[in-house]
Amino acid sequence: MSITSTSKEISSVQKQINVEVPASEVKKALDRAYQKVGQKVQLKGFRPEKAPRAMLEEYYRQDAESEAVGILLESSYPVALKDLDIHPIAQPKITVTSFGIDKNFTYEALVELRPVIDVKDYKGQKFEKDSVEIADKEIEDQIKNIQERMAQLAPLTEDRTTKAMDVVVMDYQGYLEDAPVASLLAKDSVAEIGKGYLFPELEEGLLNLKRGDKKTVDVQFPEGWADKAIAGKKVKIDVELKDIKEKRCLK
Repeated sequence: MSITSTSKEISSVQKQINVEVPASEVKKALDRAYQKVGQKVQLKGFRPEKAPRAMLEEYYRQDAESEAVGILLESSYPVALKDLDIHPIAQPKITVTSFGIDKNFTYEALVELRPVIDVKDYKGQKFEKDSVEIADKEIEDQIKNIQERMAQLAPLTEDRTTKAMDVVVMDYQGYLEDAPVASLLAKDSVAEIGKGYLFPELEEGLLNLKRGDKKTVDVQFPEGWADKAIAGKKVKIDVELKDIKEKRCLK
């Protein structure tokens, strides 16, 4: 990929990288993005992957553009680092400054660098070692954490409904005003109930269900949600529960 990149020093441990990607690469990224979106969504009247580009642009423009930005960042950022001989120690903070059809794609990347430390007069220094006391409860908590991380998932053998701490396998599709949302489509998604990983409305909606049950849950998305199309809006999510598993911890 042919790009233009420059950098400027912000501090001894920070640099700002400015990257410009030509419009020809933007077009390629958008083409790939719409192809990927078309493979995931289902539009009435069209077979899978056969929805016309115009329909995808009408209903899924934001999803495709977000996908295209990700493609462009993934392909151009490593090139910029290599061209500028910069070696960050953490993920960059990206700010997109220009994106659009027939436009160059530009962005700024704020990166953290390893500090240069010049240690002087350290030979002959004496240091005191602090003593550390570990309470029995801290040890018990760590053992529980290890057991939790090493737990195995086993199919539920008894005929019952879901409850907190169950691990469920589900398909789901979100809808905003009856239009499907591409970012809320998943098959065989795995989630643990009661850990706070899901939206509260969805966690509550997954309780007391059996295998094969279907349910529609209203979920209010926060204003700062990554998918701007649904940020701050209430979305209906159709869920089909496919399996229930329970965690078995090591003794």
